[in-house]
Amino acid sequence: MNHEALIARQRSYFTTGATRSLEFRRGALERLGAAIEARESEILTALHADLGKPALDAWTSEIGLVLGEIRHALKQLKKWMKPRRAKVPMLAWPGKARVGREPCGVILILGPWNFPLGLAFGPLAAAIAAGNCAVVKLTDLCPATAKVAARIIAEAFDENEVALIEGDVSVATALLELPFNHVFFTGSTRVGKIVMTAAAKHLASVTLELGGKSPVILDTGADIDKVAAQLAGAKQFNGGQACISPDYVFVREEQQARLVEGFKTNVAKNLYDESGAIRKESIAQIVNQANFNRVKALFDDAVAQGATVAVGGTMDESDLTIHPTLLTGVTPQMKILQEEIFAPVLPVMNYETIDQAIDYIAARDKPLALYIYSDDEAAIEKVISRTS
Repeated sequence: MNHEALIARQRSYFTTGATRSLEFRRGALERLGAAIEARESEILTALHADLGKPALDAWTSEIGLVLGEIRHALKQLKKWMKPRRAKVPMLAWPGKARVGREPCGVILILGPWNFPLGLAFGPLAAAIAAGNCAVVKLTDLCPATAKVAARIIAEAFDENEVALIEGDVSVATALLELPFNHVFFTGSTRVGKIVMTAAAKHLASVTLELGGKSPVILDTGADIDKVAAQLAGAKQFNGGQACISPDYVFVREEQQARLVEGFKTNVAKNLYDESGAIRKESIAQIVNQANFNRVKALFDDAVAQGATVAVGGTMDESDLTIHPTLLTGVTPQMKILQEEIFAPVLPVMNYETIDQAIDYIAARDKPLALYIYSDDEAAIEKVISRTS
């Protein structure tokens, strides 16, 4: 496929104004939703083949997510498209002003591998709702999902409206050289910098949804049993391969034993049958050998430096699965506290005061998400006001 020619055709089609009408946007969104619903079983099969995703997790985070965004857009379209009146300065009297939302033009959507359908088709739904044409590039790490996605796009759209491109990193690099009007990228901070630099050459706007180490603070008033259940579920979900997955936990020393026991109990309930064997259908695999090796190296480094495996620790290279794991006794010098883990491994650190936890977080790169469990409103407000 000649990508440059494709962009030119989409730009030419966009300039006709066809994508701007309410009727076009509504129809395009409805076609996308219908095509996804028609291939639900194929999507679930593909996601399991690529990532070992359990069916419920896959439907919730991929299919249900996109269908929900489509329904929301359809409900809000008229409101979003309606211009609003604005005041004008005295010097402009008796002129009038209004503010309207305009589509950007031709959008490039670069999807990630952890939610290959949801985090590509979700932004696509937004691009269509805003009246744009779009090119979607799915990751090459999920080939089965990419093929199903290509069939969905081909059924729902003319190539001048929306096109899906398959290929490896070199294809994405080549696409970034083309004059898109906006680039939507989900992925690592390192690649996000590359995307932003490339977009700047064309003065294209960008939306970057990047990663980071997301901390959890358990204050003295936290319901430890409830927190343990939520943390166990969060690290099981998608194999911990989510950008807002908890990455490390601050807990008071006197609360730690209860947290460990609660985490262990919930992992056992979620993943193992009565005989103690793991239910393979309930655990997602790590995306590839390279990422499995990376996580294992972080784990091994922590243990070698004195961390304790309080829960889990099982890593099966034959199917690239890692059982939800809790590490205690971790220190800031360990690599596992210096890199985003992106796996079902959760380090735990002890702390004494909220200020101590805040200072630790503030001294490092900004997290994508931060979680605090507390019944002390003052403590919650302190964390919110001093972190970002």
